[in-house]
Amino acid sequence: MAEERRVFVQPTTGGRIELRVSPDSSVGSLKSAVAKRLKLSKDKIVLLHRNKQLTEGSLMDNNILEGSKLTLLPTVETGIT
Repeated sequence: MAEERRVFVQPTTGGRIELRVSPDSSVGSLKSAVAKRLKLSKDKIVLLHRNKQLTEGSLMDNNILEGSKLTLLPTVETGIT
């Protein structure tokens, strides 16, 4: 198993969440981890990496490296304001 890497999720409304994830983790499992931390539904999570929406594949497939910063977009459904 590949060594875990640290990634940062930054809501556009401020703050920052630090997560440790495996490079072969799926985008879905990352969204689940973010949703759990923020007490939101995974289906309401929209993450961007380098202005590209993450929808499928592994973190490695999406070039998410140690220290990568992801943006969590607010949506009407999430209630993040």
